[in-house]
Amino acid sequence: MEPSQRPRAVFAVTDMFFMSKIEAALPAAPELEVVWVSQGESIAEVCLRVRPAMVLADLQDQALNPLPELARLKSELGSGIRIVGFLPHVRMDLREGAVQAGVDKILTRSAITKLLPDILMEAAGITRANR
Repeated sequence: MEPSQRPRAVFAVTDMFFMSKIEAALPAAPELEVVWVSQGESIAEVCLRVRPAMVLADLQDQALNPLPELARLKSELGSGIRIVGFLPHVRMDLREGAVQAGVDKILTRSAITKLLPDILMEAAGITRANR
């Protein structure tokens, strides 16, 4: 598959622990083209430039300030982009902010670790049946 035809996912994560978890799960979706948002970059600007199928965001990542960025992205692209966010289970304030920002799926940090291969396969358009 040509790189320009591959489904894309943007990862708005700067925590090295979760970055390594994502890297370890990537073989589940080899068709997926990955774009990382670097500290200091705008999540919305990166997504508007690369037009990913999905964004995975660490909702408590202070370096990226994701909630206003994700709200902007959702207002500009609407249902044309799927946003998955994860947060500590005790951060109900972040959960409420994520709902208001239009995050499609909100998971705890422990759940994202377990579900990551399935989330990546979904973003790549892979189902377990056609794997």
